[in-house]
Amino acid sequence: ICTFGDVTDVVWWRELQLPTRNILAPNGRLLADTPEWMASESGRAAYGELAGRTVKQAQARIVELLRDAGQLEGEPKPITHPVKFYEKGDRPLEIITSRQWYIHNGGRPYTHDGSELRDQLLARGEELRWHPPHMQVRYENWVNGLNGDWLISRQRYFGVPFPVWYPVGADGEPDYATRLVPTEDQLPVDPSSDVPAGYDESQRGQPGGFIGDPDVMDTWATSSLTPQLATMWEEDPALFARTFPMDLRPQAHEIIRTWLFSTTLRAHLENGCLPWSDTAISGWVVDNADRKKMSKSKGNVITPAHLLEQYGSDGVRYWAASGRPGVDTAFDEGQMKIGRRLAIKLLNASRFTLGLGGDASGPVDAAAITHPVDRAMLARLAALVDEATTSF
Repeated sequence: ICTFGDVTDVVWWRELQLPTRNILAPNGRLLADTPEWMASESGRAAYGELAGRTVKQAQARIVELLRDAGQLEGEPKPITHPVKFYEKGDRPLEIITSRQWYIHNGGRPYTHDGSELRDQLLARGEELRWHPPHMQVRYENWVNGLNGDWLISRQRYFGVPFPVWYPVGADGEPDYATRLVPTEDQLPVDPSSDVPAGYDESQRGQPGGFIGDPDVMDTWATSSLTPQLATMWEEDPALFARTFPMDLRPQAHEIIRTWLFSTTLRAHLENGCLPWSDTAISGWVVDNADRKKMSKSKGNVITPAHLLEQYGSDGVRYWAASGRPGVDTAFDEGQMKIGRRLAIKLLNASRFTLGLGGDASGPVDAAAITHPVDRAMLARLAALVDEATTSF
């Protein structure tokens, strides 16, 4: 059988380390040349009847060949089964093979026993100080559940390109096994416009010339280096030595498996350390109606500009301070109203106290305040201050 008929075949191929037997080209047609792994003469002859056809055409021809050979049991019947679709297309997706870039992440055998890198990354998770501590379990579950290396290449128009070229043979085919790479002092380069050493632009795509790697890096492949980039890695060694590793990574819980893990992995492989000593994991801000995460795609986002105008920054802070690390926080204008009233009370009480006269910078002599109303206001002020201190 061919390797990839559906996603289950991909899982079996990956986990059982099966040989790759691909028959489908990127243009959606069966390969024009009979695959080398098809050894039997009858199989090679039958494949010659299918070569170059689309998947649907090949299916129809297979039925005809089986019928002619007297090996078709009954007639073909329509079936319904789940298949993957491109989000903007109306035809099922077909699985093909392609050349991609990967970073080892502990998901595949990396050393003789296949466990060393994974164990090292789990140890990094132990070394990192988590706030709150229970979020470490999410990191460990992700590392232990990895079953493949990290795919970092994408076939897109925009992104950070891979600084690699390939020589083109006399037959006009690229030699992907031979990579032409720039020296470190030549970086950064764009292989679509820059030329490797020993070649000129007229040789691009020509026999005996070269081609640039067409892929760009995945978002996480570049954002995973934000600590190094922010501390001027490879640009200001003195600043980098003083500021890396950093102290704190604040982020939400759903990207522990992506941003936090990938940043930890890159620092471990490149720098031999953690990228920061602590991480503070926040929850989401959820709406009041359905308790769903606020996001632009859901259309339930509330921008804070009018809230700051209506309740003031102290009122918004009062609500925000009710959130706890690792826990979702419900959007609540009621708490902002309470915070605004509290801030106004503190402001008015402070104005009253300072308006009593005397040295405003020194302590107020409570015994000198004899009016019952004034004494009641000061007592309430003290209670509010104690309440606010306890809350925060």
